Amino acid sequence: MMKKFFITTIILFVSIGFTNAQFFTGVNTIFAYPLNNNFIDFGIGSKVEVGYSINKNIDFNIAAGNFWFFGPVSHKMRFVKVKGKYNLLNKKITPFIGFSSGYFQERFDSPFGGVITTDFAVGVQPSVGAKIELEFVKRVFVNTELSYLKVFSIEELNIINFNLGLLYYFQVKK
Repeated sequence: MMKKFFITTIILFVSIGFTNAQFFTGVNTIFAYPLNNNFIDFGIGSKVEVGYSINKNIDFNIAAGNFWFFGPVSHKMRFVKVKGKYNLLNKKITPFIGFSSGYFQERFDSPFGGVITTDFAVGVQPSVGAKIELEFVKRVFVNTELSYLKVFSIEELNIINFNLGLLYYFQVKK
């Protein structure tokens, strides 16, 4: 799955030179707090995304990443998701609302060694946030986002996420 994501990313980068399109890429750090799980306390993660701006207000992206949760049981989660985002204003600080859906692979490890279970699930994630234009670096934005993730797995997970990252736009539309 990750191999397909990176091949798609390379194809997008190559096509950028031949189009006048608005492609972007980004990296994010994720801080996660599960709301309904007694076995995990909190988590951190990372994600890489590539996307396309249809116009000034609508963006779509594909993201892949990982979560690592801490607690009595080691819990790891990998994901690939698709997201749509609507920019409310187009200023130096651009607030947005978004919705994503994706495919998640969860893995619970025993504290004594060995895998307890592996689960594959679907999840949905509404979000609100803002991207902040950096004055001193052209086409780079700080991305902040607060979201609620619901994963429909064996043990349903409800997670509050805070993302902080950087987005790079290959061509900024006026």
